[in-house]
Order: sequence, then structure tokens, then C-alpha cells
Amino acid sequence: MGTHTTISRRWLLNVALIGAIVLGPSNLSGQRPEPPPNVVGGQVPFFSDIALISSHQGDVRQTVSTVGGRVSSVQADGTSAVLFSPLAEANVRTWRISSQPPAKFDVLYQYRQSPAACFERDLNPSVTMRLPTTIEVHAKRPTICDSIGDIDAEPGILAVRRVIGVVMSERDGLPLPGTSIRISRDDSAEFRQREIRTDPTGRFRVSGLVPGRYSLNVGMEGYLTSRYVVLLDPTAATDELQLRLRKSSAPPPPPVLVTGAAIPLYPEAARKAGVEGVVRVRASLDSNGMIDVDADGADQTLARSAADNVRTWLIRAIRGSVLDVVFHYVLTPGDCTGAQGVTVQMNFPYEVTVTAKRVLPCRSFSPQEGWLFAPLMR
Repeated sequence: MGTHTTISRRWLLNVALIGAIVLGPSNLSGQRPEPPPNVVGGQVPFFSDIALISSHQGDVRQTVSTVGGRVSSVQADGTSAVLFSPLAEANVRTWRISSQPPAKFDVLYQYRQSPAACFERDLNPSVTMRLPTTIEVHAKRPTICDSIGDIDAEPGILAVRRVIGVVMSERDGLPLPGTSIRISRDDSAEFRQREIRTDPTGRFRVSGLVPGRYSLNVGMEGYLTSRYVVLLDPTAATDELQLRLRKSSAPPPPPVLVTGAAIPLYPEAARKAGVEGVVRVRASLDSNGMIDVDADGADQTLARSAADNVRTWLIRAIRGSVLDVVFHYVLTPGDCTGAQGVTVQMNFPYEVTVTAKRVLPCRSFSPQEGWLFAPLMR
């Protein structure tokens, strides 16, 4: 009898497991867990100019309460960075929440910055929003450098009778007019740094130097800066310098700086239909902002969403600039809680990735189906 009961219970357990697989995600008690609130609108957070200039960074931890689809109260804890607390609170208050019972949840804002490369003009931020719990804002701080650009390898000591010569491109040997040459002397506190530029033929001459060791910092925009160490010696065999610069592989600076934007979200119709894809948006710009926006993608719903988002961007642009942005819409395995699970990665102004959970049907076991699990409860 005991063996028969054990076999029966094992059989019922197998049936229950098969039933759970066939019926899909379910809640045995007939009640679904309350999903986290879904953010259905709002603004992207940015660094303030004061925080950038003062080189500050920090975290802000907030407890957010919502009522009727809006943020009703925000409370930062005592460890939050004072400079960023007002920024984080102002941003979270722009959020619109999907209609659901009042909710209370914690949000962490992380503000980070790093110095830009020498003379880098791409100061656009990147923002990652794991809605509604974690927000990361990364900004680039402008850097003032003594050199013209990235530094090439030092070519060694050059002994010359006088400091004259030509600067040319290493690739094709063509002269480089307007090249900056900064002359300094490390072994003399009395020597003041001097700067000259090459003439229209790429030639230069530095007069009034006494014999000794000098450093020449040579560079121009679009080329790697080279540092030459020159030994000025009246008895040297070399009479003229030929200085060569290598082309920089750094990408050209972007034509725009993004200072504001709405949060790009996954269109609910596309999410429910399981639609993913890539959208390419091209925007024509002038000094006052956007003139025209076109979007091209396999799905029109995604294309409209991407174009509408780019139209919300606040941009400092050069007249006649063209901005190309790629939007990636990606779906991940979902559940039946109703949570969108949206993550937004914005690498301004080139690329945006919006990730959301797939929509899965959700059902509970009826009282008639409860017999499958009755043996397990004994």
C-alpha cells in the first residue's frame, strides 16, 4: 500500500510539472506578484555645468513614491552627494508612471565624469537607465593641454648647427603650413618658452638661440604631435631639420553637442508583437536645432518611435550639419508580471539601445486544476 501511494504521488508530481509547462507561467495561489512600476515617459538626466567645472562626481539614493501615474514624493538618504541631489530629484519628477496602485521604490543615481583627451571636441555624455531602479550618467570634462594633440613617439636627439627646416606629412611628404612649433629648454630656468608657426611652404626658422639642448613640440590638428630633442651645436654636420608628422587615426569631432533629451522607450505595440530591429535616423541641423528628421527601419512603429525621440533632443549644432543616429531595439526573455524591464543606453549622439522584456501570457490555476497539486500539499 505504501509503495502504491509513493508511485501515485510521483505520477501526480510528473503530471503537475507537465501541466505547469503546458499552461505557462502561473501563480499557484491565483494571485500575481505586484510588478515594479513601468516608466512611460520622462527626461534623460545630464550633468550640470557647475559639477563638470568643479570635477565633482557622486551617488544619490532616493526613495520614490508614486500616485496616479506620477511621482508624488522623493526622499534622498543622508549619504547622497549634496551637489547632485537636486539634479536627481528634478529628473525623477519628470517621470510618468503607468497606471497602477500607488508604489514605493528606491532609485540610485550615479554621476561619473572623466577628463577628455587633449583637444578632444566630442564632449557628449553617455547615459544608462535601468528603469526604474538604476541611472548612470557619465560626462566628459574638457581638458586643457600644452600639446596640440596625441603624442607620437619621441624620435631621439638631433644635433644641428641651426634650428631651421621644414615640417611635412609622413604619408606623402607634402609640407604642412601653419604647424605649431613650441620651443622649450629644460636645463635653463631663464629661457622662456617660444612658439612659432610654419610659413605657407611648411618652413620655419628659430633665431636667437644659444648652443644647448632644446625640446621642439611639433603638431597641428589632425596629426599626432611629435616631440623632438635638438642639440644646437655650431660644429654639427646637419644644417637643416626635416620634421615629419603622422596622420592621427582619431575620428573627426561630432558636429553636435546634445544637452537634453526625452527617454526613448520601447513602443508597447511592438513589444507585445515581439518586434525587434534597427532604425537609422538622419537629422538635418542648423544653428537653432533640427530642420528635418528621417528614419529608416524594417518596422514602421520602431522607426516612428526613434524619429520622435531624436526630435526631442536639445542640440548645439553647426549650420548645415547632418546627424546620423542608430537605434537598436532588443527584446529579452520576459515573464507574466507585466514589468517592461526597460534598459536604455544612450551614447550621444551616435547610438541608442533600448532593451525590454517580451510579453508573455499569464494565468492562474483554476479550482478544477488544483487537484494536480493536492497530493503535494499533504
